[in-house]
Amino acid sequence: MSRYGGYGTKGKRPEDLRGGVIEIEDPDDRVQSPTTFRPDKLRRDLIQDLRSRKGRESDRANQAFYDALLRAVQQKDLGVPPFPTTALKLDELIRKDKEATGRLTTLVDKDPALVKAVWAAARKVADDKQPKTLEQAIKLLGLDRLWKISFRITTESPVFRVRGHEEKSDEIRTHGILVARIAGWMGDHGRGVHYISGLLHDVGQLVILHAAGKTRGVRRPEVELVNNLIDQHHTALGLLIGRVWRLPKSVSMGLGFHHHPGAAPSDYRGLCKILQAADLAAHAASERRRRATPVAETALRNVRGLPLPHKDILERAMRLDQVIRGEHRAA
Repeated sequence: MSRYGGYGTKGKRPEDLRGGVIEIEDPDDRVQSPTTFRPDKLRRDLIQDLRSRKGRESDRANQAFYDALLRAVQQKDLGVPPFPTTALKLDELIRKDKEATGRLTTLVDKDPALVKAVWAAARKVADDKQPKTLEQAIKLLGLDRLWKISFRITTESPVFRVRGHEEKSDEIRTHGILVARIAGWMGDHGRGVHYISGLLHDVGQLVILHAAGKTRGVRRPEVELVNNLIDQHHTALGLLIGRVWRLPKSVSMGLGFHHHPGAAPSDYRGLCKILQAADLAAHAASERRRRATPVAETALRNVRGLPLPHKDILERAMRLDQVIRGEHRAA
């Protein structure tokens, strides 16, 4: 997971800085956020920074890693699989017409993985009378549960599977589910841009992990270097991925500025602050479970202007952490 962060910019605003990132004051002073909202400039800044870093690198495996990451950033799709479209289409349809069960059924029926998940969920909640058709199963679940199932399915797609880094990518996926549930509870009653942004908030890390697995002919790059680049650039890559996948602008901003809400455009700072708190709460729940030093918990208590008390957010995160870990073991 990315390191904790997002408590200031050392007195600087995005327009005062160059190089594609803002340095953030966080517990280990490493996490950074984008300095620009323009994808074309952000991509150019990333390429320039990576080329500069590669020029100072002497290790062959690390150089190969930089080459792979540069190739990805220079590609229009960043070298990542396309985002599954069913969930986004479902979200749009539900927002436009909550009574369109027939059209929802048609849309769900086109996605085999979603059909399987809907049937499994419907059979679990059904009493004596099991649904006989997909439409009945959807009605039994309700729109909120159907919506959440559709987005959970996206985390089981190739987007979240990185060969050679299965454990790390699975960790990103599980952490994203927890952050999504916390942020959804805090911001939009479980369904909407807060949930989606939380689910995908660390997706920029996957671009870096994909590149780390493509150093053909040499050993893997140093772990410290991979982690450093995750800290440096996963938020900028997240913002770019949001644009590549044509996610709502609010979601893209959440991916880019969840570590530093104050650097986001003013219209999106509330969303980004909730994501920051949800991310810290998820880490804090992990700290409590592992009896680790409460770095994230302390950071969470320093976040001001939240819609709910810090104590309530942490308690919710701890309950959801237990639920999700149970679901993960049962899967």
